[in-house]
Amino acid sequence: MQAARDAGSGARDRRRRPGVLEGGREVFPETREQRCWFHVGGDVLAALPKSAHPGAKAALAEIYSAEDREHAMAAARAFEDLYGAK
Repeated sequence: MQAARDAGSGARDRRRRPGVLEGGREVFPETREQRCWFHVGGDVLAALPKSAHPGAKAALAEIYSAEDREHAMAAARAFEDLYGAK
């Protein structure tokens, strides 16, 4: 029970003892991290106006459902052209 309570205690505990991600960075410093597309998409959509969300969601789906890296990169360039910084 105590472990379950400690697991959700937030940033205060992360300062005292490293979590899984922090420990992983220490043990495997050369390893790259990967975020799930759900959270990447949420961050991207949060930066865009709500009127752009439907088109941006479809464009993001083109990226993560691409058949290979070449098609994903082409879809990412198209996304940047449409929704990138102006």
